[in-house]
Amino acid sequence: MPMDHRSATARFIILSLTLSMICTVSAFSHDAGQPRLEVFTRDNTPWVAEDAVGLRYTGPLDMKLAQDLAQLFDSNTMPIRHVVLELDSEGGELSTVAAIIRTLKSLGKDVELTTRVMGGATCGSGCIAVFMQGQKRKASGASVWVFHGACSAGSNVPSLSATQSYLDLLEESGVKTDFTCKLVQEGYVTRPGAWIISGHELFHIHDANIITELIPAWQPEEPFGLHLTEPR
Repeated sequence: MPMDHRSATARFIILSLTLSMICTVSAFSHDAGQPRLEVFTRDNTPWVAEDAVGLRYTGPLDMKLAQDLAQLFDSNTMPIRHVVLELDSEGGELSTVAAIIRTLKSLGKDVELTTRVMGGATCGSGCIAVFMQGQKRKASGASVWVFHGACSAGSNVPSLSATQSYLDLLEESGVKTDFTCKLVQEGYVTRPGAWIISGHELFHIHDANIITELIPAWQPEEPFGLHLTEPR
């Protein structure tokens, strides 16, 4: 029978840790660049439907993303029914993640939200909770997923209370309890370090209810350019 992650986390950490509560859910980062939000609508991208918006976010999650999302949809005069949010992020502070989730939940009352992580992109830590807000959650098998505990500023040692808040956030968003218990039992969120797996593993091996659809590895394209003749 799986051990409850609350008791497992407490048993592992509470004897030795007294940490400040300035906690983050930062993860392994493959890109230390500035955060960037790109917006695709019919105005700038002809193949986007009139009632849809495409968003691509790259970089650490910050409060500006929550503000930009709210402003984008508050100022839009056209009816929006479909939103695709593409993520490539190592995560961010718990308070920031919670603010972004509140914005997306409010948005989700009126639109169909699809979240996705493409091949070679990373979704780590707090990004996973944001990804979970999609009704449809698509990811490439070659995407990178990073799980670890939440730490106080200046430390890589997981904080008991912050990590528990993060696990609760995942479960509230639909991640299966058996999976969060596994994160605790294996020490992936109770010890310094990170558990890094592929989208293929997350979808096919771990019953987490995180990815709902795996994006095919083969992406066909229409031929263009120079066509060489076959050698005789």
